[in-house]
Amino acid sequence: PAGSYFKGSQLTPIKIKVEDSFTRAAPGGSGGVKAIGNYAPSLMPQKKSKEAGFDNCLYLDAAERKYLEEIGTSNIFLVKGKTIMTPALKGGGAPEDTILEGITRASIMQVCKDKGYEVVEKRVSVEEALECDEALTVGTAVVVSPIGEMHYKGQVKKWDVGPITQEIYDTLTGIQTGTHEDKHGWTVYLN
Repeated sequence: PAGSYFKGSQLTPIKIKVEDSFTRAAPGGSGGVKAIGNYAPSLMPQKKSKEAGFDNCLYLDAAERKYLEEIGTSNIFLVKGKTIMTPALKGGGAPEDTILEGITRASIMQVCKDKGYEVVEKRVSVEEALECDEALTVGTAVVVSPIGEMHYKGQVKKWDVGPITQEIYDTLTGIQTGTHEDKHGWTVYLN
């Protein structure tokens, strides 16, 4: 478990700018590799977005600039009814090397499946994201953070901390701290 990555508490909703001028990763690059070069392209746009009052940037694909990829340092998940969507790492027309695969991403997908949600990895357009019921970002340092606002070309979508986001957060942190059953053998107790 980690403290809050963004200002406020862990479940304080964050404000995201959909970055449509800069891209984080391009096909054939290192966007899907855990390396310092994977973060360098995001530093200047992220700085500009923070100066404009946002917590982070949501980057789009480099080719068409209409499909979600990552939020600066973390993956994005969207909730629509009982379906949880996240951008595909590969397949379905998605480039195979632009989104960083992560253990927290995989853990969240498993937690959602365990709870009976349909988990879909696919290309998610900005327009589809703006129609969702909840949005959250997940990652090693971020853990689970709800997205409270998404800004895109003058459109603003606002969300509260939704019940599914809360449930995902409670379950993952409960497994990490030992207050929830670990059905998958993820935790190791040290003496």
